[in-house]
Amino acid sequence: MSTSAPSEAAELASRLRSEFDRGFAAPRAASAPVESDFLAIALAGESYALPLAAVAALHIDRKILRLPSAAPELLGFCVLGGVVLPVYDLRLLLGQAAASTPRWTIAVAGQPLALAFDAFEGHLRLPRTAVTSGATTDAAHVHVSGAVQGRECVRRIIDVPSIVSRIRRLVATSTPEKER
Repeated sequence: MSTSAPSEAAELASRLRSEFDRGFAAPRAASAPVESDFLAIALAGESYALPLAAVAALHIDRKILRLPSAAPELLGFCVLGGVVLPVYDLRLLLGQAAASTPRWTIAVAGQPLALAFDAFEGHLRLPRTAVTSGATTDAAHVHVSGAVQGRECVRRIIDVPSIVSRIRRLVATSTPEKER
């Protein structure tokens, strides 16, 4: 029996222990998500997708207190999650007609506002390969940042930061000078 066998085993155990410990000490390699999440919604009969990361909360049939406004896009105010938020009609922001009162409302993540729309059609979790990105040059779809191939149709992706910028411009132009 060799006396080097126990020392080799101890050395191997020590090396394995060190590698194991280093594996926990090293920062995790960031990997790109392989899937994207969206809310499937409908506006004026058209299919759209809202990036789930832009949604703080989803509500149906919330009472909206209507107030006079120079901006027709502003439906009024409602309470979502204990906070009073202005509610904007997503159809009007996208240049569509508003034939009825929208039933669904989302609180926009990281923004003090809500967007209203006609119908919630479900949650989409799609592989990144099903998502195409890129702004459109079509004036009717200026707030669209790409498309997703859903289960049943292609949906245009609503560019929420672009919508928020549009609302800020609306507020700036519709607020009388003395109120600013």
